[in-house]
Amino acid sequence: MGHVIIHEPRFMNRTVVCLVMLLLAALPDAMFAPALNTILVDRYGVPIENGFWFMSVNLAGMLLVLPLLPWLRRTMAPAMLIALAGITNGVLYGLMALPIGLPATLVLRGLEGAPDLVSLAVVLSLLGQAGQSRTGSGLRFGLAGTTMMFALFVGLIIGGFSSGSGEDAGAPLRIFLIASVECGLLAVVAVAARRLFPRTAEVIKRTERAERDRKYPVWPAMVFMFSDRGLAGVLSVAGALYMETILDFSPRLTSSLLAMTVLLLAICNGPLGFLADNFGLLRIRAISAAGYGLCFMGIALSAWMPMGWIVAMMGFMGLAGAGLIPTAFSLGSRHGGGATDMGLLQTAGQWGYFAAIAICGVLVSASESDKGIAAEDWSLIFLVFGIAYLVLNLIAMVGISWRRLVR
Repeated sequence: MGHVIIHEPRFMNRTVVCLVMLLLAALPDAMFAPALNTILVDRYGVPIENGFWFMSVNLAGMLLVLPLLPWLRRTMAPAMLIALAGITNGVLYGLMALPIGLPATLVLRGLEGAPDLVSLAVVLSLLGQAGQSRTGSGLRFGLAGTTMMFALFVGLIIGGFSSGSGEDAGAPLRIFLIASVECGLLAVVAVAARRLFPRTAEVIKRTERAERDRKYPVWPAMVFMFSDRGLAGVLSVAGALYMETILDFSPRLTSSLLAMTVLLLAICNGPLGFLADNFGLLRIRAISAAGYGLCFMGIALSAWMPMGWIVAMMGFMGLAGAGLIPTAFSLGSRHGGGATDMGLLQTAGQWGYFAAIAICGVLVSASESDKGIAAEDWSLIFLVFGIAYLVLNLIAMVGISWRRLVR
């Protein structure tokens, strides 16, 4: 069993600073979801469908900067790279605050994906290196999962309260400026804490440890992130529609059940990461993915079961799913590519989310009739995505196990 962990003050300080920077880096995107009507529909008089493009177009910037990440890490110290990304992000949000029209806003949003990915990737890579060894990475990435869930919660609150009413013409300016300030704070923290991190650019050395860690390829962790984010997206969209249309739940009850799952994920990320450090990353990954996928498939039976059934399924998804983030990031970090690997994982997760939402939309549209969507059709959708999730995880776990056996 592995031994944890972060007990020396210097390593503890690194971890705390990384988590603070992760919170600041993740906050802006979380703010925009509840404010799409304010920053797009009310401001520019466009259909709400444009909100999907606003939330997804930053993938273009991510793809553009991803090949440059290794070069950026070789030429700049990590703290300075995070600061530069934060400043660039803040400037782009500041420009989006101006009434420049929807096309220009979408262009800037697309460009914003590049510094956003850089800041998240470098912070996560520093977090993976924050301990005395990699054996404690499960706990550190578990705390990262809790931090990202907390950022989602706080961002939703800030975005909702900042949106105001449809008549509040200053709301879009206020929302983008808050996001810009958050990015500025990220840059300030990175510069202030620069002495805790390497002061020179990252140099890739072919050490004995690096040679051993090649038995952990990065593509399985990318598959993990793709499938995890994808199933979470389907749960948040299809799950909500299913509960309100088939189970006849109120919006408040539906949101409460989804919030319960997120809360359990946030609470249990750290403990599950700790267990992964001590009982094996792949073992905890297998248990968590199996529980998460099977409980998602269990939602398909909710129309014919008492209400307690779906409450239990959502609760168990939160408990089981807490092991997904720490294991995916820990296994990805063992490949040894630093910020590049973290960037690949983040991009894979984003693609998984939007691909699953798009496929779900196609399936829902194909199943819809004059009477709406039948409970049986909803059940089939849950089963299809649940089975696909389990198959993808099985393929990735076999990929890791096979590489470890043949070396």
